[in-house]
Parts: sequence; structure tokens; C-alpha cells
Amino acid sequence: MVVVWALTLALAGIQTAHATTFQPSSNLPLEIPDRLPVYHLKARLDPVAGRLDAVQKVRFVNRTSRATRELVFHVYPRYIPPNRGTGLLVKTFEFLRVDPDIGFDRRGDRITFQRVAVNGQPVPFGFNDDARQEPDDPAHRHKLHPPHHAAEPINDGTLMSIALPEPLEPHAAVVVELAWTLDLPNTWGRWGRWEGVTTLANWYPVLAVLEESGWDRSPFVPWHQPWYQEAAWYEVELTLPSDHVVASTGTIVERCDEADGWQTLTLRTTRNPARDFALTASARYITLEGQAGRIAVKVHVLPGREANGQRALQSALEVLPLYEQWFGPYFDDEFEIANAFFGWNGNECAGLVLLDDRVFRMPGMLAPYLDHLVTHETCHQWWWNVVGTHGYAETFMDEGFVNALTQIRLTAKNGGSNSSLIEWPAGFKWLPVVGRRDYRLSGHYGWRARGGGPAPVIQNMTEMGNLETLFTLAYDRGGMVVDQIRNRMGDDAFFELLRRIYRRYAFRILRYDDFKRELDAFDPLGDWPTFLEAWLRYDAQTDWGIDEVTHRSAEVPGTGTVVEVVIHQHGSIAEPTVVTTWVGPHTLTVPILPERGDYAVPGAEVRRLDGQRWRISLTAPGPPDQVEIDPDRVLLDANPDNNAWKTLWVVRLTPAVTPLEGSNLFLPYDRPALVAGPFVDQYGRLGIKAELHRAHRYSLGGFTGLQPIQSRFVSGAVGELNLPFAPGWALRGFYEQGLFNGFWFNGDDIHDGGAVTLRRTLLEKSSLLQDDVGILDFYYGFGNEFWLGDSSRPIRSRLAALGARLRFDLRFPYWDPESGDLIEVSGEWGDRALGSNRDYRRVAGEWATIHRPPESWGSWHRTRLALRLAGGYAWPEDVFAFRLGGGDRHRALNLDQAEGNAFWLGTVEWRLPIGPDWDADAFDGVATLQRTSAVVFYDVGGVAFGGGWSRTLHGVGAGLRADVRLMSFLERGVLRLDLAQPIGIGQGPVLWLGFSQAF
Repeated sequence: MVVVWALTLALAGIQTAHATTFQPSSNLPLEIPDRLPVYHLKARLDPVAGRLDAVQKVRFVNRTSRATRELVFHVYPRYIPPNRGTGLLVKTFEFLRVDPDIGFDRRGDRITFQRVAVNGQPVPFGFNDDARQEPDDPAHRHKLHPPHHAAEPINDGTLMSIALPEPLEPHAAVVVELAWTLDLPNTWGRWGRWEGVTTLANWYPVLAVLEESGWDRSPFVPWHQPWYQEAAWYEVELTLPSDHVVASTGTIVERCDEADGWQTLTLRTTRNPARDFALTASARYITLEGQAGRIAVKVHVLPGREANGQRALQSALEVLPLYEQWFGPYFDDEFEIANAFFGWNGNECAGLVLLDDRVFRMPGMLAPYLDHLVTHETCHQWWWNVVGTHGYAETFMDEGFVNALTQIRLTAKNGGSNSSLIEWPAGFKWLPVVGRRDYRLSGHYGWRARGGGPAPVIQNMTEMGNLETLFTLAYDRGGMVVDQIRNRMGDDAFFELLRRIYRRYAFRILRYDDFKRELDAFDPLGDWPTFLEAWLRYDAQTDWGIDEVTHRSAEVPGTGTVVEVVIHQHGSIAEPTVVTTWVGPHTLTVPILPERGDYAVPGAEVRRLDGQRWRISLTAPGPPDQVEIDPDRVLLDANPDNNAWKTLWVVRLTPAVTPLEGSNLFLPYDRPALVAGPFVDQYGRLGIKAELHRAHRYSLGGFTGLQPIQSRFVSGAVGELNLPFAPGWALRGFYEQGLFNGFWFNGDDIHDGGAVTLRRTLLEKSSLLQDDVGILDFYYGFGNEFWLGDSSRPIRSRLAALGARLRFDLRFPYWDPESGDLIEVSGEWGDRALGSNRDYRRVAGEWATIHRPPESWGSWHRTRLALRLAGGYAWPEDVFAFRLGGGDRHRALNLDQAEGNAFWLGTVEWRLPIGPDWDADAFDGVATLQRTSAVVFYDVGGVAFGGGWSRTLHGVGAGLRADVRLMSFLERGVLRLDLAQPIGIGQGPVLWLGFSQAF
């Protein structure tokens, strides 16, 4: 039985474990603001033709104290990806493991207006894109004013201004009528159709927010959710095929059968208004149903997804009543989850959550992640839908809250903050897992390690610039700030604050300044404005560390051990925390309250030594085994490594060391991990490996084994140290030595090499397995290969040199590029003094490009033409510095077949799909065969030695490719098989196996 020596934690509500057993507030009806907008849409949806025709009427009341001369609408389907932004968009979808050709609508501008009228009279209207030629009547266009919160207007074309016949005075109302047609692309996304599912999210013109200073003109951001709009009443009359099931905001209050297999549904927000109106429709949906008190819960899934549909239903049934206890009543009597094709995993709409099809196809072992996702997206019904936020300018105000609240619920359910998001089946428990706390914080600490920040959490999406920064600031840092508010206040006060805010801001908009005032009014002694500004605007840091732990026997024999702990605050904020001491089965926890000075709690004393250090003295039943600050990781501590007296470790012996072991996603964010066992990797090696990793800081690994493709036994080591004083720079080491090859195989016995490299990462990878796509290396290399995958060096010459290499790989997506270019150049200075067998100088370069035919080519548009030119020159002319053959180079030649002091290589490769897009799952979705393709190629090149060029060497070949997804959306890669025949040299074909394309 574990005996706990309990020290009081009543002071200031500091807790080591957060209970959530407080009593709920009464479920009184929510107070609805007066004069909210009213939307009525009458629409006809033809999913086969991909067309929606609508007439929309909107009643708007000016609730400000100033008159307005215009109405401003967001019309998101008018968005056209600009040329300068296409790279960011496709890289975003690459990060999400979605093919760019189906992941977003490249053409855009999908909505056309036939009529705009105010109070029945046609009026002028225009868009904020004066650089674009509009299809609408030029006489009805006028320029918009720039966004009042931005230095310059963002002319993305999605803001529509409607001129009013006369100024709309305060408290006056106006009715605007819009007739329009929406062309639904055959793509994934917010508005589109795919595999029989039509998705309509953010699909209709929606009013911008009229503030006292004027209309807010936030731009559209395609890579997240920039929504800022009023709650409103909705009624939608939707005509669509009668075999379609609809999941939507609001309730279906009437259904009428029409002629020729059509139906008309009337959908209405009956109980309360909603922040938006979204729907999906499909004839393929299977509906699963449950009841959470008064709330009817429905999950609509495609055939074959029922198992995860049931899991999603169960999660929703658990969290809906819990959130009603925590915050207040759910706004409606119905809640739905729908299977859609989005690209990102989950998306909240009013009364409706959209989950990507790949989520419903996840293997059952990812059930904890599905629970995490449903918990998060459902929470947005309270914090985004009912309590509105400015999604573009203050993403933290919903995502930070929901991030923290999701963790609270799952920690209480799973009994710990770092429960695994993967439940491997029996027999596979040895595989690495993703801890929930690690998943939450790894991105933040990695972003900081790479030089991100200091940066405020409260900034708009344009300033953040990309999805990674937004996740790091709004979700991760923002969520931890909410955790720290809870830590300071305690559960009872924290949830009472949220209930109070929920009641006061229901169907209104909660801005950051509002939250600051509410928090200050709720707890005037907490100095909350200072706290929030420090953490959310000024990038403050807390950094507790243990300086010293000593212990001695108590003066009275048999009364225990006196333990003294000196802790140090290295950051700018001394956040309240706890220090826990472990003695065998006993735990002793002492609250650290920096503002208290010296104080005592039962069994312990805390004394402030100076401005940044404290001494804790306590009596324990014996010598301490471990002492740790903030063991539950409540704080966003700048350096969690120094929180423990003795270094915390994760040690795993495994029957298979996979490439996942070194991925930061699978590593603890706050401690080193040691793993050892047999391995197989993406370079075709298999054997025994041991690795030591500290996420975002360093890694070191040693291996020995067989490389069958090259008929070699090898042994080696790799390592990397990120330089803390130079973010973005890393010191890397690599060495590989061939073993016994002259005896065991017919291969060489000198094919080895390595390098020490100083690397500047210019563009980071999104793959878990492949190298960064933009790098600058300065290196000292020796042997026959200077880095893993170094494919151009000669087999039978030992070189050593100082060199530099610049590589930009802008092909996308990384697993099977459809377009983009690769450029790589390098230069070396070799010398005997460095260990080379010859003094030499070497320069080399490579360029590759991928192109697709235009859409006018029809089905041939899906094929791809890949071109490569590579070459190099070394002097003096009698040094072997290059080889031509290999699986990634001239595939008709063996590794040692053509070597010299210079080379040139050209490749033309045609990549064409064969068969359909299989999209076939295996092993419960662990692996998915996405598509197969064939290639035909022509490799040509030559080498020079001693001043003379060899004959030109030709080769032709063909190959097969398999595009494979792992764990639904975790990783993607291409398995490669090539067979090449040299021409004119009397040699048989050469077979190559590999991972990823040859170039």
C-alpha cells in the first residue's frame, strides 16, 4: 500500500492533481442578445452537376451608435490562391499529407452573383480586389476601404461591399437580397464534393462584424479558420436528391418530397441562434444515434467506417453532459458529427463537427486520438459557437481555451496528462507511442529551439504567417497559459469564472480585452492583467530549476531524514508551482508561492534566499530517491530538463528499432530517450542499433548490420547536436565502415566514410523520414560517402576534404512530387593533410524538375515528366572523384562500373498512374495503398579520367511505384522497384529497390 505524506496544498489553490468533481451551475436558458442578424436561404443543390443555386435574404440591424453607408459580407468561395501563395498552400497540404491536386481548389472564384438588392431595390456592390477582372457588372462595383486593423489592404477578393441607398442609422434595420450560384469543385475542402459527399462550410455570403470603428475587414486565410462573425438566426430551405442524408446546423423541421426524386428540407435554428450554418449531404451516409440527456447525437459515416463512428459517438456522449456541467447548457437539442473530406482532421461548425475521412479510417489503435479529436472539436460548441471570438486576430481566445480544456477532460479520464494517443494491439506493445502531453508541447519546444520567438500570442494570422507558428502560439503556448490560470486559481474558481463568462457572452463575441477585464473583476487581487500581458503579448518565460538537494538524518533518531532542496527561478516570471520528493512509495509535495516570502506548511518550511532562489526544508521517512519541480508539467517551463534532481530517462529495449524512434513526434519533449534493438531503415540496412535522443536538442546512434542491396556488412554511427546559441544551426556527425566484405562478399572492403558537418536548416521537412528540404552544410568528410545517401562518390578511392553544400528541394508533395525543382551545388578542397589519398578540388551540381501536362490534355494531365541534369569536375585529372552508377543515379550501371574525375548525367523519366486510385486499407488502416504508377526512363551519362571522356553510356528502364500512407495520415512514402538495361555494353539488366523516387 502506498503511503502519502500529505502536505497541505490549500494555499492559493496550487494543486498537484486537478480534480473536476465540483458541482455544476444551474442549466438556465442562455440570454440571447436583441436584434441579431437573420438569414433565410432558399437553395437547390445538384451534387452530380456540382451546382448550388441560392436566393439569400439577410435582415441586419445596426447595433452601433454610428450610421453606416454600406454592408460588408465575407464571400469566401470567391477566394483565388495567388501565385505567390500557392507554395505556402501546397506545403500546408503536404504537412497534412494530402495530395495538392485534390486538397484545394486551385482555380477558386466559385461564386457568381446574379442580383443584389436592398429593401427590394438593386444596389451597387464591389469586392476588395481591384487588381482582378470581375465577372459581375462593372457598373455595380466600387472599391472598399482598407481593413482598419491592418497597415495595408489585403486584396483577396473575398470582401463584398454593398452600397446602401441611404445611411443606416443606429437601431435601424435593412433587408438585403442576394441571388447567386455556387460552382462546387470536385475537391476536398470547405465547399466541394468528393466520393459522393458534398460539403458546405463557410459557403454563403456572411456579414462581417460592424464595430463602433467601422466594419471589420479581416481577410480569408485558407490554412486555418479566420472567422469573425455574429451569431444569427437561420432558416434554410434546401432542395436536393431525395436519397441524400443531411447533417447540418439547426434542426430539420420539415421534409417535402418533390417530383423526379428530389426533396425539400426546411432547416432552422429553433432553440438558439448559431455562429454559422454548415451542412454535408450524401446518399452514402450511415447514421449512428445516441442520446446525451436532452441532446440527440448523430454520427454520419460512410460504409466501412462504422467502428470509428461508434467510437466518435461514444466520445460525444461522454463530453456533452460534462461540458454542460463545466460551462452551462449546450445551445441546441441536437449535435451531429459528419464524415467529410477536409484535409485537416477536424473542423467545428455550429451544432456540427466535420471529421476528415482519414480520421474515420484510422486503425483502431488510434482510438485515443479519435477521443482527443472529438473532445476538442465538441468543446468549440461552447468556446467559438456560443461564445464567439475573433478567429483571425485572436485565435487564442478559442483555440487556447479548448486546447487546455481538452487536456483537463482527458487527464481526468485517463489518469494522467501523458497518456498515449496510440493503443498498440497485443504483441506490438513494444512500438513507440505518442504521449498526449508530448504531442501537445513538442511542437512548441521545437519551434523555440529552431529560433521561433519571441512572439506574442495575440497577433493576427497574417503576422503569424503559417500553420506551425499558429499552432505553437495560439494552441500550445495559449493552452498552457490557460493551464497556469487554472493552477493559480484552483478548479472551483477557474470553472466558476468560465461559467460566468459563458453566461455573459453567450451569442456575443469575447475579445482578449474583455477576457482580461472579466478575469480582473472576478479576482481583483490576482493582478491578472499583468499576468496575461506578460504571457500573451510579451513572451515572458518561467524557468524553475533545482540547484541542490542535500539530506541528513534528523537530530532525533528514528524520526526520519531532513531533506533540503534549493530551487532557482531563471526566467522572468516566478510562477507558483510545487516541489515533490519521492522516498520509496512515499511522496511529499510542497507548494511554492513566490509572493509569500518565507512561510511554513505542515512538515515543511520554505525560505526565500534571494530574489531568485528558495530553500525547502522538509522531514522525510528516508533519503530521497528523486526531487522534481512541477512533476505534472502544469507550467510552460522554458527548460524542463532542470526540473528534476536526477535526470529523467525513457529506456526501451525493442524487437525492432523503427525510423519513428528518432521522430520528435514519438519522443518525450522533456527528457532523453534511449532505445536499442534490431532495425531496418529506409536506406536498406538491417541489423542492431542503439539510439539516444533528446527531442529538438540532440541525437546519437550506433548500428551494425547488413546492407543487402550493396552486398555489404556495415557498422557506423550518426549524431546531431542543435546549437542552443545559434538556432537553426546544428553540428552533425556520420560514420559508416564496411566490415569483412572482401571475405564474406565479392564487394569492396574500403567502401566507408563519414563527415562532421555544421548545418544551417533553411527549409524544414514535414516528413518523419526524409531530410530537410533546404540546407546549407559546411563539412569535413572522409572516405567514400560523406553523408547518408551520398550517391556520387567513387567506390575505390578514399577522399578527405573540407567542403560546402547548398540544397533546395522545392518539389511537392515530398512523397511523389507533381511539380517543383531541386537544386544542389557543392564544392570541396581535398588534401593529404586531411587524410585524403590525393590532393584534389571538386565541384558538383544537380538540377531536377517535375512538370505535369496542362488540364487540356485530359487524363494525361495526371502523368508527370521528370527531368534531371547532374555533373561534376575534379582536378587534377587523374583522381577518382565521382561514380556514375547506382540506384539513384545511372540505373543501368552498377556502383563501381564507371568512375572518374568528371561526370555528367541526364535522365528523362515519365511517371504515369496505372489503375485507379486504389485507396485500399490493409491491417485495419495501418497501411493504405493510395495509388500505383509506372515509370519509363532513359538514363544517359559519361565519365572522364586522365583528360579523356569515356563513351556515352545509355540505359533504358521501367519501374513500379506504390504510394503508401501509414497510419492513415501519419506519413506517406513511395516504394520503388526499377529494372534498367544498359545499351551497347553486353551486360544484363540491373535491379534496384528503394524508398522514394530516384530523384
